[in-house]
Amino acid sequence: MINENKKQLIKEISECVEILDDAIVMHDVHIKDPKTATPESQKEMMELMLDTRDCILRQLRASEKDK
Repeated sequence: MINENKKQLIKEISECVEILDDAIVMHDVHIKDPKTATPESQKEMMELMLDTRDCILRQLRASEKDK
């Protein structure tokens, strides 16, 4: 049986994956139609990737505290 901490960790990692999925979709659109790769959309994609990294790092730090 999964304990509550593990359930929460899975939920939070799933949120990180959702953010990354958004960046991947945007990148795919840019590859298929380079005209869509505006400076604004590239900035948005970078922000999504940075948000993903921050999300993962938060989970790593939290898991270190639990040890």
